[in-house]
Amino acid sequence: MTAFNAARNINTPEHVLSQLSTDEDPDIRWAVAENIRTPVDVLVKLSDDGLWYVREAVAYNINTPQDVLVKLSMDKHWNVRRAVDERESWWDE
Repeated sequence: MTAFNAARNINTPEHVLSQLSTDEDPDIRWAVAENIRTPVDVLVKLSDDGLWYVREAVAYNINTPQDVLVKLSMDKHWNVRRAVDERESWWDE
């Protein structure tokens, strides 16, 4: 299994997702940010990633904490802000 496939796989153990979240390949970090099994502490770290599409994936992840969503709602990139806006459920949390 490739690193990218492991990062996207919901059966990948959390400790592996944590390791993959620091990969130099941004597509792997993006896949980790999208994975619903990614631990919250990893999502928090990825919310500061230098690439907007990784932060966007964090915004879309259903496990991202509200305080991180608030931070991302003020992101410099409009795609990240839009992703937060599309997360209707976080307004009610």
